[in-house]
Amino acid sequence: MAAPLFLIGFMAAGKTSVGRALARETGRRFVDLDDVIAMLGEPVATLLARDEAEFRKREERALASEIAAALDGPVISTGGGAAAHGQNLERMRRAGCVIALAVDTDEARLRAGDGSGRPLLARPAAEVAALAAQRAPVYRRAHAVVDTNGRTIADVTALVRDAEAAWRAAPGDATTVVSLGARSYPVVVGETFDGELIATRLGNVSKLAVITDQTVATHWIEALEAAIDPAVTLEIPPGEAHKTMATYQRLCDALIAQGLDRGSGIVALGGGVVGDIAGFVAATLFRGIPIVQLPTTIVEPGRRLLPRTKSASGSSIRRWIARRSGRAPIAGS
Repeated sequence: MAAPLFLIGFMAAGKTSVGRALARETGRRFVDLDDVIAMLGEPVATLLARDEAEFRKREERALASEIAAALDGPVISTGGGAAAHGQNLERMRRAGCVIALAVDTDEARLRAGDGSGRPLLARPAAEVAALAAQRAPVYRRAHAVVDTNGRTIADVTALVRDAEAAWRAAPGDATTVVSLGARSYPVVVGETFDGELIATRLGNVSKLAVITDQTVATHWIEALEAAIDPAVTLEIPPGEAHKTMATYQRLCDALIAQGLDRGSGIVALGGGVVGDIAGFVAATLFRGIPIVQLPTTIVEPGRRLLPRTKSASGSSIRRWIARRSGRAPIAGS
């Protein structure tokens, strides 16, 4: 059974246009939830303006019906407020992949023209902005968020396809996708190590190495080794003081000595220093080999999405890269 794709987001984000384009490109059935509601006898704009509470009831029933019938994995476009009411978002997340299309309110009003077909968007600008701010935390709970501002339907459709593909590589309610186009990847939160998922993400590697630090290893290495059976495990001392080129060199030398090659892969167990330096090793050793990051706290994945502060050790690595590439380091990077 193929999981459906749900498109959520603010009014005029392009959910219907992108949904139609995506369904056409992938040969899937397309469902516009507003059209399903309108089939009950009253246009959505009219019903919404007359009785929003009744509209939300019909919307909830229509969504439940479409989820029950979604055995063929359709693309389902929802109204701007659908995800923000009742248990709709939870039902969609459990049933399939939910992707939010993000749009600024000024852009949304521009796309909607006079707003005659969208009574909520025809309200004063301050009210529209307040409504968007109220719904924004709900949209962020989608499995992935794709920015539509300044992009064509074709551009957004391609980004949605990439994000959905990343989700399908690790499908489930606990998966969040970092949307980076063709480089999109899933982040999965769990209480145990999923050896099958790690193997899937790495692909068919010739040898597998774990890089961790001595503190994290004390708590987690036994469980990880039981899940993935690595050929080698390398431990470094904990702390920022060890995020240096000397540590990087020792890791590379040890991996080569243990027989890793261009077909090998790395698992980084731990965040912070371990994630940074193991990622650097994977990116540069043998001109790049696959890596799976396994931070042990929920803080670390979020840290990587926020602006980074510059440490002396990090700067030394950037200067080394600049010397090797012949380029000057970028200030503040």
